[in-house]
Amino acid sequence: MPLHACGLIGEHIVDDRCWIVKTHHPHRMMSQDFSANKVMICVRNPFDAMKSMSYMITSLSHSMAIENDLPEEEPKFFTNMMGYFLKVHIK
Repeated sequence: MPLHACGLIGEHIVDDRCWIVKTHHPHRMMSQDFSANKVMICVRNPFDAMKSMSYMITSLSHSMAIENDLPEEEPKFFTNMMGYFLKVHIK
C-alpha cells in the first residue's frame, strides 16, 4: 500500500509545493520523476536497511514495532530474507 494511503501526508508530492523530496528513486519502481536544482544523497548502511525492511514486512507496517528480535529468534528466516534482499539489490 502506498505510504500516502497509510496516512503519511506528503508522500508522493514532488511538485513546487515542497522543498525536500525523500525518495528511493530510481530504485523504487513507478516513482514519479521530478526535477531539482540541487541534490543531497544520504545512503544508509545496507545491512541496517535490510533489517529494517524485514521488520516492516513482518509487521505489515511502516510505523508499528514487532516484539521479537528476528536475527536472534528466527535466524533461518532472517538469513533467507537477507539473501533475497542482497540478490535483488545487487543486480
